Amino acid sequence: MKKSLIILTVAIALFSCKKEYDTPPITTLPVGEVITLDSLKKMYQGSKVSISEDLSVYAFVTMDEVDGNIYKNIYMQDSTAAINVRMLASGGMYEGDYVRIALKGTVLDQYNGTMQLDSVDADINLIKQVAGQHFAPTHYSISEVNS
Repeated sequence: MKKSLIILTVAIALFSCKKEYDTPPITTLPVGEVITLDSLKKMYQGSKVSISEDLSVYAFVTMDEVDGNIYKNIYMQDSTAAINVRMLASGGMYEGDYVRIALKGTVLDQYNGTMQLDSVDADINLIKQVAGQHFAPTHYSISEVNS
């Protein structure tokens, strides 16, 4: 009787366990119209622009907050321009990452002569496409920079 009870207890313990794991929810952001950073910057006409359309920008992260020089900011560039991206919270984007920014809900503004994309939530607006891409910097002479 004891053996039967032990076997029954072990069988119940083994077969009553849930074997299917829960899958995390997958968040998808609409791509909408894909624009360049230059096109984004041209939307600024002297006052804040709150973006309410489904627009996306693909760009490389060229400066992150890992060094401690900036906080809740990253700098991004594509083949047309570069921009400062102000994050709502610190998180997860590193130099060399290729990301898509879903622009809906963000604000385009200027601060001290620099264009910035403000109110970017890493969990809602940013999708990392490729991590750790290293790209060659573009070299300019002093005269090219001044012009």
